[in-house]
Amino acid sequence: KNQKVGESEAKKNLKRITNSTTIKNAEGKSQEVPPEVLQITPPELKSMIDSKQNILIIQVNNSVDFSRELRIKGSIFIQKKNFDTSINNLTAETFNVFVSKDGIDSAEAIVKIIQFGLPREKNVNLEGGLDAWKGKGYPVEI
Repeated sequence: KNQKVGESEAKKNLKRITNSTTIKNAEGKSQEVPPEVLQITPPELKSMIDSKQNILIIQVNNSVDFSRELRIKGSIFIQKKNFDTSINNLTAETFNVFVSKDGIDSAEAIVKIIQFGLPREKNVNLEGGLDAWKGKGYPVEI
């Protein structure tokens, strides 16, 4: 089940999304990312979920069995090695939040999404990934 609600609500949050060239992981370490990757913080994503905004949370992972992986409730899974073929299932109308363990794999996925032609402002990275989400004490499920 995906997190979905009004498109206008997601657009309101664009003003909060940062255009940073670094990702901070849960330990506070920074890693460079391409400047085209927009980021959203865990508190911002939590607010969007709580207000039932129209978003799709996509977890990028290397696992072959997503049913055994921790994830944000309502997220879907795209295996990193199959990401190129999975892009075809995404649309320009959906506001997508990409998540990976530390935010690195999901940032790389966004670069591919933009190269594929989907709009940058509708595809954002969860800064620090699932580690940062859990670090804030936000809920996860298996």
